[in-house]
Amino acid sequence: MFTKRKSLKSTLLTLLTLFMLSMHLHGKNIDSNATKQHKKDKAIALGVKTAIMIYTDTGMLGLKDAVKKCYEDITKNTTTDDIKRCFAIDLTSNYIDTGFSKLMKFPPNEFFHMNFVKFRLIKGLEKISIDAKDIRDTISNTWVPNIVKEYEATMLQ
Repeated sequence: MFTKRKSLKSTLLTLLTLFMLSMHLHGKNIDSNATKQHKKDKAIALGVKTAIMIYTDTGMLGLKDAVKKCYEDITKNTTTDDIKRCFAIDLTSNYIDTGFSKLMKFPPNEFFHMNFVKFRLIKGLEKISIDAKDIRDTISNTWVPNIVKEYEATMLQ
């Protein structure tokens, strides 16, 4: 049973990757110029890989718990890299949930809705005294494209 469940999740992840890639290629995801700026970011890579591993092992409930814990663990001593890792887990979870919902024709999980992803990121940044408005361009033009590229690279290996 466990093997079939893991196999089903792996198949779903592959289908989700193809879905996300097709959205990206058709310009529905992010600006294609932004993806050219992709540079390997260790915190983002770790966040994306963590999200995929958690989904494979424990599904969406595991991702929900991981996102909550990641942001709860943020303190004043937390680094920006820790925030990026949490955001990468959160945004990757959003992609998985969105793709799964569309593929299976299920309603998306409200927890992973983009408005809540943004809210959690803003609150996390506030905990380390950074105003999201001050780094909005960095988030939009660097973090998000790097997460997308890392997700695609990880899934297409």
